[in-house]
Amino acid sequence: MKKNLVIAATIAAAAVCLAACDKALTETPETAPSGEEVTLEITMEDCSVDGEDTPDTKTIVKNTKEIWWEYGDAVNIYASNSTKADKFTVKLSSGQTAKTAKFSGTFSSSSSTYVVFYPYTGTATQSGELTTTINPNQTARAGSFDKNLMMACASFPAQKPGFTLKPVLGGLRFRVSRTDIKSVSVYANDGYGVAGEVKVSSLGSSNPSVTRTANSDVIATLSMSSGTFQTGVDYFIVLIPRTMTGGITLQMTTTSGKVLEAKSKKDVVVKKGTFGYFPKPINEYAVTSTPTAVDLGLSVKWANCNVGAASPEQSGNFYAWGMTTTMPSYQWKYYKWCNGTKNTLTKYNNNSANGTVDNKSKYSDYNYADDPARVNLGGKWRVPTNAEWQELIDNCTWTWTTQNGVKGCKATSKKSGYTSKSIFIPACGNMYYSQLKNEGTRGYYMLDNVTANTNSIYTMSFFVSQDYLGSFSGNSDRCYGSAVRAVQPK
Repeated sequence: MKKNLVIAATIAAAAVCLAACDKALTETPETAPSGEEVTLEITMEDCSVDGEDTPDTKTIVKNTKEIWWEYGDAVNIYASNSTKADKFTVKLSSGQTAKTAKFSGTFSSSSSTYVVFYPYTGTATQSGELTTTINPNQTARAGSFDKNLMMACASFPAQKPGFTLKPVLGGLRFRVSRTDIKSVSVYANDGYGVAGEVKVSSLGSSNPSVTRTANSDVIATLSMSSGTFQTGVDYFIVLIPRTMTGGITLQMTTTSGKVLEAKSKKDVVVKKGTFGYFPKPINEYAVTSTPTAVDLGLSVKWANCNVGAASPEQSGNFYAWGMTTTMPSYQWKYYKWCNGTKNTLTKYNNNSANGTVDNKSKYSDYNYADDPARVNLGGKWRVPTNAEWQELIDNCTWTWTTQNGVKGCKATSKKSGYTSKSIFIPACGNMYYSQLKNEGTRGYYMLDNVTANTNSIYTMSFFVSQDYLGSFSGNSDRCYGSAVRAVQPK
């Protein structure tokens, strides 16, 4: 026996519209008995183009107002007296789309009130909550976001079935102007989760919420299934709504394997049903300039600024030893050359108690493949050796100063014929977990080797401060982040 329960609804997610539209209904269908197949006719109303090119735009596709259902869409429907998810699936064939589509399924129990959650997960609810996952590895779709990703929920009484699905996620909208970008990753500079496992609460309320769990992922990546991102086309990455204190970092991987990084230190707020935008293509925010090589009359030439910096005063990027990209949190859990702990090293290790032994300790041992200066700057740039830092100490006059509002040390050559040459080394601090430490008082800089003894989990740093104008620090975990000042041979 088949009964038709006709429901016209505003949908506000993935294959559903993110506009806060609402439509009153006049139909008063029957309460659906359990065990009977029911067809729900769900209409996706037009989205509003709410201030195009503003951070609060709620359209999911630029320059269009309509988002249509597509083959494979399904929703959870929960009776108010049950925690079980009943699956209702769109009645469209492969390749079909529709603005209004029928969803069919069977209620496991009859009820006067129902809760709807998109997309279908099959997850049981507990006290009006469910735990589900925002895929941190999302597939890019031109002009939209990954299928079944944008979550939305609502409730409706059986005797008055009009409802509006409320979006519970947000994200970022971006474009690129390079033709060789195949993936874009985003992480919050505060080190907290941006995707992965979440808890959705107050499913049937007018203000549902989503919060990360201890199992959330700190990086979300949007990748092409094949090829590269198209230029001049909008792409969307879905994230947990929250304030990302200290901003975000974008990492764009090219077909050659090079990673372009763009970092913003301003707080970023991800709102429900909102995709914040970037005014220009995101690759244009990345620092791609090559530093100037300064000849101080020494054995090597020194870069005039840090790796990832556009001027001598900028901090640039912070790198864990042996990594060529930045990290969402500088700890062993996210370090590339271990399996989550300091005793599970996989590279640059000479002690079996610390993991896999390769008896390597310097970047040159692997032809600079893991040298952040060589990988990011190219050419013959590389991280300085201990001896080259010592040469800089011994052959320069060091002055603690402020340059363009930034504190640091000025190293001026004492070599005959080069006394007019100098470099500025900012007191940019160092990264410990997701915290920037010592900014304005000290600057920690990478050496080209880990500690070549039984403690290869450690590395030393060169540092500058007002009290120690140029010196070497003690050992610290190599997963912590330091700045990089590059050198190149003459």
